[in-house]
Amino acid sequence: MFYGIGGLVAGLITAKLLEKMTKKNLLIDFFLIASLALLALFIFKLNLLTFAATFLIGSSNSAYRR
Repeated sequence: MFYGIGGLVAGLITAKLLEKMTKKNLLIDFFLIASLALLALFIFKLNLLTFAATFLIGSSNSAYRR
């Protein structure tokens, strides 16, 4: 569920972020966010972190498509 919410949020904010950043820099930032979220899931294995990381991964994955 949080993956889909992250995708929805990405659809709303990606256009605004692209006005301030280049597409390349935005993709690098989102890739780093998703990588750190996956690493945190691997290390900590907390339920609340799972929700937050799934949201971040969903938002970064949907932003790649823009």
